[in-house]
Amino acid sequence: MNEAILFEMEKKENGRLPLLDVMVSREGVTLTSSIYRKGTHTDWLLDYNSCHPVAHKRSVVKTLWSRAEKVCSVGESEVAARLLRKHGVEVTHKPRNTLHGALTKVKDTESQADRIGVVYDVKCKDCEIHYVGETGKKLATRLQEHQRAVDLINECFAGHSGVWTLGLPVA
Repeated sequence: MNEAILFEMEKKENGRLPLLDVMVSREGVTLTSSIYRKGTHTDWLLDYNSCHPVAHKRSVVKTLWSRAEKVCSVGESEVAARLLRKHGVEVTHKPRNTLHGALTKVKDTESQADRIGVVYDVKCKDCEIHYVGETGKKLATRLQEHQRAVDLINECFAGHSGVWTLGLPVA
C-alpha cells in the first residue's frame, strides 16, 4: 500500500453520520437523510459570469436540485433556495400535487375489461389448474370466448365443475 494514501473514517456524532455527501440522521427509530457538506466546502461551483456555455450553468443547478430531491428524505427545498439566493438565483416553489390536478383528468381511465393486448389468467375454482393467455382483443371479448368454450366442451375438463374464475390482467 502506498503510504501517501490516507484513509479517513467518519464517526457518528449526536445520532448523525456523514456518508459521502449524505448526512444520515437517526431520530428514535427513524432514519432521515440530507445533503452533507464538509466544513471546507465553499459552495462555489461554477461562476455564472464565466465563459462556460449557458447549458453547463443550467445543468449545474438542475443536477444539484435533482440530487437534493433524490437524497433528502425531508423537505430541503428552502435550504436549497437560500443557497441559490446567495448566488443570485431566485427559486419559485411549485407544489407537485395541486387541487386542479386532483380534480381534473385529461384522459378517461380505461376499464380492465376494455384493455387490449393484455396477458390474463383463467383459474379453476376447484383446483390449482390455470391457463395464462395473451390477447390482442379486448379482455372482455376473450374472456367470453373462454366461458363459451367451458360451457360447450365441459367434457374436456373432466373432474371439474366448469366453474372458472376468468381472471384479470396479469401485467
